[in-house]
Amino acid sequence: MNDPLANQGYHEILPRLFLGGTPPARDHQVNPNPVPSEFEEIDLVCTFHKYSTPVIGETIELRYFFEDDWNFGLQPQSFGKINEIAEYAHEAWSDGKRVLLRCQGGRNRSGLVMGVVLLRAGYSADDAIALMRERRHESVLFNEHFGASLREWVL
Repeated sequence: MNDPLANQGYHEILPRLFLGGTPPARDHQVNPNPVPSEFEEIDLVCTFHKYSTPVIGETIELRYFFEDDWNFGLQPQSFGKINEIAEYAHEAWSDGKRVLLRCQGGRNRSGLVMGVVLLRAGYSADDAIALMRERRHESVLFNEHFGASLREWVL
């Protein structure tokens, strides 16, 4: 599959708030010798792809893997953790930190968490989805279950 976002890294959704994926060079799943992830310009990275190389340097990294199930959506136990992570990311961003949310493709898992951060910032679910699609790619939250979950999200 030709992925237009595979090597693009991340995009700024709002000032200091970034949404991205894991380029193949930093992905253990597709590269047997991946390079470390380093983000000198980012203060906090929240990673949702278990094969992304760990972040090195002075950047703080929070890692949490939840299943991107295209048939059934989120597992019930994921909602609470996603809310916690989104709250932490929102607080860091509100405090002036530069925050990156990343998964493998930068569309569904990180898009869902970004959507929850944007809900906390006062956006409606539909406005959050439109903003992410405008700033990153039209395929953000193409997993219909994740989009539906965001529209029904309770903070």
